[in-house]
Order: sequence, then C-alpha cells, then structure tokens
Amino acid sequence: MSPMQRKPPGRIAALFLLALLRVSLLGFTYLPLLDDHIQYHNYSRLLGSLPQAIRHLGLLAARPLAGVLDIAFWSHFWDGLFWAVALLSLLLAGSALLFESLFEALFGPCPWFAVLYLLTPVSFEATYWLSAATRILPGLLLAAAAGHCALRAAEQPVWMLGALPCCLLAACFYEQCFVLAAAVTALVALVRVRRPLPLLGGVALPCLAFLCYSVLTAAAGPSPLYGGRTEYLLPFVDPNYVSLHLPEVLRQVGTVLSAAVLLPVRALCRFPGVLTAHL
Repeated sequence: MSPMQRKPPGRIAALFLLALLRVSLLGFTYLPLLDDHIQYHNYSRLLGSLPQAIRHLGLLAARPLAGVLDIAFWSHFWDGLFWAVALLSLLLAGSALLFESLFEALFGPCPWFAVLYLLTPVSFEATYWLSAATRILPGLLLAAAAGHCALRAAEQPVWMLGALPCCLLAACFYEQCFVLAAAVTALVALVRVRRPLPLLGGVALPCLAFLCYSVLTAAAGPSPLYGGRTEYLLPFVDPNYVSLHLPEVLRQVGTVLSAAVLLPVRALCRFPGVLTAHL
C-alpha cells in the first residue's frame, strides 16, 4: 500500500480547509497586488489573442507554462480572484499531503509536518500573492510528484521515468521549483533505490529535464519580457561583467558555500549538549 492510500479523506479535506482559512481571515476576497493587474488583466485585454500575446511578450522564452496560463486560465478569474486563491489553496494542501507522505515513507511518521508546512509565516507571500503562487504552487506539487515517482522506483524501476516530465514541467513554472524537484528526486533515489540503473536515473533524469527546458526556451527566441532578467547571467553580454558583476557573484557564492560548511560543524558542536539535556 502506497503512503497516499493510507491517508483518510477527512485529513485531505481538513488540510484544504486549513489552507483556505489562512487566506480568508479578512473575508472571502482578494485585492490584486502589483503585477496581478498586469498579468491577469492587462495581458489578456490589451494584447489581442493568446498567440499574439505569446509572440509580443516572448512568453515561451522562460517559465512558459506560467506565462501562458496567466492569460489562458488565471485571467478568467479577474472578476472573482478569491476563487483563484481557493484553487491555489487546494494545490497547497495537495503538495503538503504529498510531501508529508513522501517524508513519512523515508523517515517515519511526522503528523505535524503538513500543518507546519501550511501555516509557516515565511511562505505566506509565495503562497498567497497570485503572481507568485500561480508559479510556485504548481511547481511544489510537481516536485512532490517527482519524489513519489522516485519512491515507487524502489519497487518498480520504470516509475523513475516519471520524474523526467515532473522536473521538466516544474521548470516551466518556476526554476527554483525545478531545483527542489531535482533535489527531492535525487534524495529519494539515494535513500531508497538500490538498483544501479534507476539510482543513476534519479540524478541524471533531472539534468536531462533541465537540458530539455533550456533547449526549448532558447529555441523560443529572445523575449522582451524576460530578456533583461537574464542579461546579468551572461558574461559576454555586458563588457563590465568581470569587473563589476563577477566580484558580487563570487561573494554570494562564497557566503553560500561557507554556510554549507559551517552549519553542519555548528550542529555537530551543539549535538553533545542537546543530547545530554534530553538524557
């Protein structure tokens, strides 16, 4: 029996109601913020048909699913945006359930995980503001689905192939969600998969997914909307890259790497004290 089959329907409904409650404490309404006006009103009403908007904005050049669905789907909620918030709350509850069942299969029971996942304040902007949530929440759901594909591959290796479309679609919504999907897939494969081929697939398939994403978005051509966002990532675009931008990039990378080294060391140093305190 899979972890998902053990979840009672009442728990699923309770998580959805909890996710909905956190966004409706001030009433069943949503007032558009910042980019919401542009993405869910202006694009669909001022740029002509969907194909015309895609060509004009270059929506396929980055996060193609997110950009297309802004116009083709989410814009239809403009006169009742709270319905979009409710639907996104369902996606949030679904991803909480998927991650909970995944981590229970890996590490044992964690009954409070889903509640903390839903109510942690640090995620509120990313899961409530429509311009962010319409990208992040589908990506989270796909990342959790990729992890479950890797989990099932421990018994049926063919399931590992399912991680490829999950990772690819996650990238098409939000690049950071792809990183999460790739990390979860690799983690589950390393922990649970024993056969060499699916174990290798747990690492290689996310890389293949991002390669496909890069090829597809590059083939879509330059984008007036996204072009400026990637300019500083390409050293050959800006002649001042080495002198102006590279030092800051190296500083940030150094901060991340030093944290990655120091945090485990600090945890190991504190572990004896924490252990003796609980004995």
